[in-house]
Amino acid sequence: MTSNVQIILNSATDTQVATTGAGSPGAETTYFGPLTFAAVVKFQEKYASEILATYGLTTGTGFVGTTTRAKLTALLGVTPPPGVVCGNGVCETGETSTNCPADCLVTPPVGTEGYITATLYPTPADATVYKGTSNISVYGFEVKAFNSDINVQRVSLEFNKRPWLYVSNISLYDGANPIVGVEATASAFEEVTLGSVYRLHLTGLNVKVAKGTSKVFTVKVTTPLVTQSDGPVTVKLVANGVRGVDGTGLQQYAPSTVLTARTFTIAAVTTGAIEVSLNTGSPAESVAIPTLSTTETTEDVVLAKINLTAKYSNISVTEITLDLTDGIANTVATVIPAVKIYDGDTVLKSATGATSMTFSLTTNPIAIAKGATKTLTVKADVAKIATGYTTAGDYTSITLIGSTTNVVGEDANYTQPTVSGTATGYNIYFYEKAPTLSLVSTSISSVDGSAVGKKGANATIKLTVKALGGDIYIRQYDATTGGLIGTKIVDGIGGTLAYSITSSDATASTYGWVVYTNETKTFTVSGYIPDGGAAGMNGMYISKVRWNTADSDSGWTDWTWTSIPLIFKTDKVYVTG
Repeated sequence: MTSNVQIILNSATDTQVATTGAGSPGAETTYFGPLTFAAVVKFQEKYASEILATYGLTTGTGFVGTTTRAKLTALLGVTPPPGVVCGNGVCETGETSTNCPADCLVTPPVGTEGYITATLYPTPADATVYKGTSNISVYGFEVKAFNSDINVQRVSLEFNKRPWLYVSNISLYDGANPIVGVEATASAFEEVTLGSVYRLHLTGLNVKVAKGTSKVFTVKVTTPLVTQSDGPVTVKLVANGVRGVDGTGLQQYAPSTVLTARTFTIAAVTTGAIEVSLNTGSPAESVAIPTLSTTETTEDVVLAKINLTAKYSNISVTEITLDLTDGIANTVATVIPAVKIYDGDTVLKSATGATSMTFSLTTNPIAIAKGATKTLTVKADVAKIATGYTTAGDYTSITLIGSTTNVVGEDANYTQPTVSGTATGYNIYFYEKAPTLSLVSTSISSVDGSAVGKKGANATIKLTVKALGGDIYIRQYDATTGGLIGTKIVDGIGGTLAYSITSSDATASTYGWVVYTNETKTFTVSGYIPDGGAAGMNGMYISKVRWNTADSDSGWTDWTWTSIPLIFKTDKVYVTG
């Protein structure tokens, strides 16, 4: 049995089958596989004068023949009794595991001589390989085994240029499974002809191709973001480039002639690009949160969130220029002493508020990986609400116009990337006390009109009002003065809109409803768009909200659709004229 052979082989460190696991000392098995085969070769070469010299050999074969079995028996310390013949690998009459162990316990592998073929595989075809990509298939060949299983042990490839100038890694795959990968350095290649023939020998493989079957091997390359060269490179399997071992231990080679080459072209340098956009989490048009103090500067009021997306290359941004809308009664620098750019929780740079601000980031550039998006948050310190500082109702917004002047940087090839897109933030209003509005839902549907066959529409807008910094009053609709007081609803095209405003949870006051500090209340605006005006698609939206910080007949503030987001609107339906 093979276990006794493994025990003998494991008795010396230079012929051990394995150091750990199956086949290692104390874990011998009856399996005569590649590890045992390799250990037998070492054993034969160790005792070459006794085992191999008889046959004129200097290299072990791995075949446990007569001289090998005799040496194994001698090391086991058992001598066959007279008349007992050992050496055929089978326990015959008179032979036992005691008197002839190296014969009876060792069944040498009985193999069949085989051969292999290697042919070009149809895929991949010639390919373009972009920089910064991994494991791109550039060459394929099929190996088929005949008459015997074949263990493929080496593959030799040839390139027409210095591969290390174009790629960073070359890998060989068995189908979807990686076999071996080599870092593309000059020392990894054999220079056959200076500048035009470079060979890569992938050794140490042990890929079994079963008798009568085939395997497809694929060569894949990985490229860095910055290569020393670009352009076409050819790769091919050289003559006798596949070496395998058959069932008898003989070396088999294929193909007999070099296979057709494939060409992979490293794409020319592509300049990086930055796309500027407003992040979906950027504040909507609203009151600054928190509302401002009347005694001190309010720090880190969020004005906008801006996306920078890197395309085609890694990019490092070293300078950004932002524009600031001046909706401020006093000087911008007085009301906004500082504008800051944040990357997460880290302040990258700060500048004094102005209609145009340039932030130099050369000491801490913004690194953006190819295909990734970096979101920057723009925050401001805003002076207290007081005479000479911030006036209630002041507002500002931040804009980043995508251009190479406003976004300066370098791509992986140290080139200024192209810049496109614009991030335009919404107006942020500064108050000590104010409401914030949020849309809950809208609906609209056609209904019968005043005449047979005519159609009007019922529309509804539901919103919430939250009171910031103090109690807030929402003015009720006044039929006497119409839309000038209260929440005005405007139809799209025809007719005179009839509407009403209700609240399911706000407390009624003398002039409207009160929403107490930090509370949120729901308001529903219901309207009817009649037939009789101009026919067409009609809807409604909130055009004005009138609010106050006291329940008084004076001092009301009007927000129109230019100062509140135009999201408080329904879809449109067809209304008959």
